[in-house]
Amino acid sequence: MDYSFDKITVTQLMYRVAVHLKDIEQVDSDTKNQLLELVDSYEPDSQKCTTSFSLISKIYHCLLEFPIAGEQINLHDLLSGSQIVFPSYEPPERNPELVARLEKIKAQLAHQEYNKMVHNLHIPKVGVRDAGLEVRAVYKQLSVFINMLFTVVGSFAFGYFATYYSSYRPETCILAGATLAFVVFVAEIYFIATR
Repeated sequence: MDYSFDKITVTQLMYRVAVHLKDIEQVDSDTKNQLLELVDSYEPDSQKCTTSFSLISKIYHCLLEFPIAGEQINLHDLLSGSQIVFPSYEPPERNPELVARLEKIKAQLAHQEYNKMVHNLHIPKVGVRDAGLEVRAVYKQLSVFINMLFTVVGSFAFGYFATYYSSYRPETCILAGATLAFVVFVAEIYFIATR
């Protein structure tokens, strides 16, 4: 008979019955060998000692023929307190062709997701003509900055030297130059912003 589980833990009652049956001569030799193996491997209070359910079934059938004096032991009594030991799960090996196909599909999905993220980004292609426009724009901005710098420095110099020749106090010269430079700076910023 084929059972869906393979092993169960051995209880003290199973051990006691196995000890009783191993000495009976009418028990067939195959079952007797299994009983001897069970008795030798049994450790009290240990969950590591296991046996097959088919052996427990044989023990029960032998027990019906050769009962222990004064005791009536049923199959559920034998199994009481034992636990089913299920085999550990071992995942099947993966087919290499299937793994290759899955990797290919993952790569395609990643590529599609990337394309979905960047579908609305348009990077303009810069040609020689466009590069010339960019150089001209940078030159224009640079010339505005240099023009502003010279204008502010020149207005400071004008304010400084104009008051220097009219009065001899250096604090007055610096204050007049800084005031005139600030006024010219604000005017330049205004004209750049409105352009």
